[in-house]
Parts: sequence; C-alpha cells; structure tokens
Amino acid sequence: MSTDFLRLYEKDSDSDAAYYLSHGGIYYYISNSDKYSLKGQNFIIGASELIMSKAIGQPVLRQETVLLDKDACVKKIPSDKFYESLNQFSFIMNLSMVIARQVVLTNKIIQENRKLLTAESKSPQQVCLEYYKIISVILEEYEKRKLPWLKEILSKYHASLVFKKGEIYFKTAQPVKIESAASFSDKMIEYPKSAVIFSQGELGREMFILQRGSVEVLIGDTRVAVIDEPGSAIGEIALLLGENRSATLRAMNNVVLTKISQKDLKDISGSESPLFFEIAKSLSQKHINNIASIHSINESVISRNLGFDDEELRKKKQNDQRAEMELSSLKKVISDAFFKKDAFFLKERIGDLID
Repeated sequence: MSTDFLRLYEKDSDSDAAYYLSHGGIYYYISNSDKYSLKGQNFIIGASELIMSKAIGQPVLRQETVLLDKDACVKKIPSDKFYESLNQFSFIMNLSMVIARQVVLTNKIIQENRKLLTAESKSPQQVCLEYYKIISVILEEYEKRKLPWLKEILSKYHASLVFKKGEIYFKTAQPVKIESAASFSDKMIEYPKSAVIFSQGELGREMFILQRGSVEVLIGDTRVAVIDEPGSAIGEIALLLGENRSATLRAMNNVVLTKISQKDLKDISGSESPLFFEIAKSLSQKHINNIASIHSINESVISRNLGFDDEELRKKKQNDQRAEMELSSLKKVISDAFFKKDAFFLKERIGDLID
C-alpha cells in the first residue's frame, strides 16, 4: 500500500467512529490483491461495522483497511454522535447509498475471484454450511421421531468442528428482516407463479420486501439465488443508487411483496419509522458477508493452487481436506439411509444437498 495516502483505519481495529468525507478518494483493501475505491464528496464512510455492532449488541471490528487521498478532507463522527444521527433521513440515506455502492463493488470482486475456482471446487465456507444444514435437519427429525439410527448419526457427526464452523457461517449469513414493512399494508401486491416482478436492465424505481412465497433471482436464464425468507429486502440497491437492475426477479409460486418507492421513503422521512435503519442494517450485513465470502474463496484458491512449503498453509489445506472428507462421509450415511431405512422424509428435506 502506497505512502501517498492517508491511512484512516486498519482491518481488525476497533470501529469506534464513522467519518464524513467532504471530498477525495477512498481506497478499501480487503487484502493486498482485493481492493476497490470510491470517489466523490459528502460521503459518510465507515458505517457498516457501527450499524452491525448496534444490530447484534456487540462490537464488530473493521473489515477492511481504508486509505484516503492525501488532500482528502475528512471529519470524525464519534459513535455516540453517529447513533444519534441515524434518526435523520438525509444522514441515513447518505450512508445507505455508500454501503450500497460497497455491496456492488464487493459483488464484482466475488464474481471475479470465483473464476479462479475450478468448476468442482467448493469453498471451505460452503463445505461447512452444507454440513451444518444436513445435521440441523437430522436434529429436527430426531426430536420429532426419536429414531435410534438418527441418534447414531448425531453421536458421530454432531460434535464435529465442521458443524460448529458451519453454524457460525449460517447465523452471520441470515438475512436481516425488515419488520416495519407491515406498516405499508396498502403497498402489498400479490404476484402469481412465474410472474416477472422486475427485469434485468430496467431502471430500479422500487424496492420490495418479501411477505410470503418464494422468488428466484436470474441473470440471463441462469438462476443465481432463491429468496424465501419473509422480511427479506430485494432491489434496494438499484433503488438507492438509481441504477438499472442487475438481475431479473420472478415468482416461483404465489408471492406477496411490499412495494416501496423513493416517494414512499420521502413521505415517511420525518417519521420515527425504523425502516431506514433496517435497510441500512440489511445493506451492512450484505457488505460484511461479501467480505467474508471473498476471504473464503481466496482461502480455497490458495489451498488448492499453491505449494505447501509454508507450515500454516499446509495445516489449512489439511483442515479443509478433513472437512471435505467428513462431509462426504456424512452424505454417504444419509444417502444409504434414504433406501435402507426408508427415510424418504429426509430425502424430501435434504435430497438436494446429498445428490
């Protein structure tokens, strides 16, 4: 990192303030090779970690190292002043737009880094998440059915470190629910199965909050995500940034969505509605989760493609391989149970993870 810049804060340092940047360039370093920048004026920066700290009730350390142009003009906003200012519409909209831009830019890094993985590769995070989801279903089914062979599976696989890591990944990746959308009951719209809610390339004039049903996110003809968690915010980035939609959203069944426009946001700007903080929280979580995904992909690429002269790297590779072997072993046991134990109730729930 060049000495021609001002260092604002370091990755893993305490997040005790946000900053108001009146002008200048901002340079974000996730790692030495993963970086992005913003340039503009009157930005509120360094907000994601403070918002998530407030949301989860415990400190969140800085996720990136941030540098500024030497001639940048920046003013510190202490955390207490920052939290007081979240009630101001212009303040929270400003920081939400900055975080939305960070989500867009970190998404691009993820897309580029994924090209370095071979088609059959799974990141260590994906391996742990799959393991956790399978065991979670086994736990639920055992509580309902008390079948001895389910207990045997749990006794062998539940205490694994892979499960514990997967649990952490799963909890931090859970979408932020927009609870206050209920106050927009007059904005709820029902869409039938296969209805296109918005199309890739069109201007984002509204955001949506899922109330019921499932929607699929398509880039071209390829499904890249399924959203089925009530309260999930969709399309808020295009709305905030005034940009074209990066994907198509289509109903997978009968769907109910709350549709919120920029005008709706302005109409409640003087109220005490928690909607603005919930949107900022959703964006902050997406930003931080993106950074975690970048690290996870990078670890997978390094462990697969580099030599293993480094002791720490060799241990990391061994741990990743052990996790993959545990997942493979678990999947074989479950696959056998589908037929030997007539466990079609499991196949219905986790068959897609086992195949």
